[in-house]
Amino acid sequence: MRFAVWYGLAGLLLSPALGHAAEITAKDLPPIYDAQADAAADTAAAIARAQRRGTRVLLQFGANWCPWCHKLHALFERDADLKRLLRNEYEVVLVDVDQERNAKLSEKYGDPRKLGLPALVVLDAEGRLLVAQETGSLEDGDHHDPAKVRAFLKKYQAPRRDAQRILEAALKKAGARKKRVFVYFTAPWCVWCHRLDAF
Repeated sequence: MRFAVWYGLAGLLLSPALGHAAEITAKDLPPIYDAQADAAADTAAAIARAQRRGTRVLLQFGANWCPWCHKLHALFERDADLKRLLRNEYEVVLVDVDQERNAKLSEKYGDPRKLGLPALVVLDAEGRLLVAQETGSLEDGDHHDPAKVRAFLKKYQAPRRDAQRILEAALKKAGARKKRVFVYFTAPWCVWCHRLDAF
């Protein structure tokens, strides 16, 4: 029932076809940012996962009072292609910046709060800043344009790793140390692979 209420309210807020959509505000919707979360620790964990998976980290800076943050979050949830792209190519961290929360983390990456909310930051698997992106340029009228958001995410996704080269390097290293190589086959869409990764 809780989800039905959320999607019903989100539909009112996010549907461009409704003229009275402005009557519903972000404060009427369930929170998407966890005020208690340790965003720095979450970011460090995301970087570690990105190193293992060969992905990038997407930091989504925002606040629960921000209507555009809710709109972007809803787009990520409802657009199947974007949802798949995020799941396969990014480790996503929601960073709450309400009332100066996570200010040090924001400043560490060039203070994307200054760009307006929501702001997107992409890090490589070493935690280096690749881009801090305002989302106004990804909008189209009263919503985010899925094609613009998709183009942004695809532009910064990690390049594919060469499995043959990785295997050859591992075999060479193992031979020098008189060890064996454990080959682990995985896929971004594999739920059990993610569970094994977390283990």
